[in-house]
Amino acid sequence: MNDQAYMLRERMRMQRQSTAKPVRTTAICSGKGGVGKSNMSVNLGLEYVNRGEKVLLMDLDIGMANVHLLLGTEAKGSIVKMLDDELAIQEVISCHDSGLHFISGGSALKRLFSLDEAKQHRFNQQLEKLEGMYDRFIFDLGAGITFESLQFLKAADDVLLVTTPEPTSVTDAYAVLKFISQLEEARPVSILVNRASTEKEGKRTADSLRHAALKFLAFPVAFAGSIPDDAAVAKAVKTQLPFILHAPATKASKAVKQAADTLAGEKKQTSSSFTERLKTFFLRGERP
Repeated sequence: MNDQAYMLRERMRMQRQSTAKPVRTTAICSGKGGVGKSNMSVNLGLEYVNRGEKVLLMDLDIGMANVHLLLGTEAKGSIVKMLDDELAIQEVISCHDSGLHFISGGSALKRLFSLDEAKQHRFNQQLEKLEGMYDRFIFDLGAGITFESLQFLKAADDVLLVTTPEPTSVTDAYAVLKFISQLEEARPVSILVNRASTEKEGKRTADSLRHAALKFLAFPVAFAGSIPDDAAVAKAVKTQLPFILHAPATKASKAVKQAADTLAGEKKQTSSSFTERLKTFFLRGERP
């Protein structure tokens, strides 16, 4: 009886996947830590939820997983727990009151990429089960380029690179752009400038990176917008309430909407799904 119920659920899942449009995947990264990348991931995810999308945010910032703190809630489980306890991925998905779904990576996430082939296969199988259930996956990656983040950067449909106007942040962001531009199949990249003192400073910061990428790397980069250095953002973090919910009328919240518009543009056509691409890169085991 249990086998029959399982087969029925699997048949229904496959039918749902065959009729649903492909899930849109966005990897959010930064050149250095402390630029507000996770905060942007959370608020972007919430903006898409506000637009009627079903969104899953995966916290893959190894050692710095804090999406649940920004949302002011506890994580139901983690990717690591799912693999260690052989749970279904649905058992570790948490749901915020806003409707945003998220999964914590867990402090030992780095182990995911040194798993044996069987566990890697299971991880991909679990992700594949979700493809027909969501409109968008957002991956909050760690700072810089690591082997762990590389697989998701290569497999995602889009990449959002978060920086601040600070020279060290800009320099590190350019290093990320340089690496991505050299990938065999470079993903479309957009730049989001956080904590800009003025809109002009934000655009100037992005333009300098875009110009350098085009001139020296022959790599076009889009401008997703700039988030002003708004006191409402810092206050929202302290109250553990995303600023797009805490202060929806502020310039910062409006800037997130602009960034969401940029990433909601036409999707680059690919011959394979996200999970198929991720599986390929896992098997290759390529390192930066």
